[in-house]
Amino acid sequence: QPLLPAEPGCFVLITSRRILSDLSSVRHLSLDVLTLDEAVDLLRHALDDVLADAELNITADIADLLGRLPLALELVANRIRVSPGWTLTDHLDRLRYHRHSLRLDNGVEAAIALSYRDLPGEQQRAFRLLALHPDGDITPHAAAALIGTDLDAAGCHLEQLTAASLLQCPKPGRYRFHDLIHTYAIGRAYEGDAT
Repeated sequence: QPLLPAEPGCFVLITSRRILSDLSSVRHLSLDVLTLDEAVDLLRHALDDVLADAELNITADIADLLGRLPLALELVANRIRVSPGWTLTDHLDRLRYHRHSLRLDNGVEAAIALSYRDLPGEQQRAFRLLALHPDGDITPHAAAALIGTDLDAAGCHLEQLTAASLLQCPKPGRYRFHDLIHTYAIGRAYEGDAT
């Protein structure tokens, strides 16, 4: 708030993983992940000087594996640029191996970990436990059962995790993880005390 100009006619663009509900006179715009075509274009432009023609089709697999998240795509593109001895297939295999072992690319994992570490302990616990849900959509009732709390408290956890961009709410009463965040959450659940 102290950094925002008070003069009329000044516009400020703020990007944040968190919903900044405390700011007044703000227009919020939620952005979704890129389409597959947009994600492939982003990778192709970022890697224009290192892409071999034979590997162009692999960019779609990488983009899809990264859930079409712009931050993840940029971080992995940077890794590709600084690894000239690796093919795109090598990078794709590395990403698949990480996903299989419930890990993410280091930069992607670090970005998600920042949001996770900002959560209070109870929210971290709820995040880990919700990752164990066997279905794509999590309802408040399912969240209450997984977390071991009442419906109101489960609803608060769901709303706070959504505000932190760690959960998505595609329609009222339905919550889900993005694939990359789900992988991160399951990893934390299995290594933490998800009881």
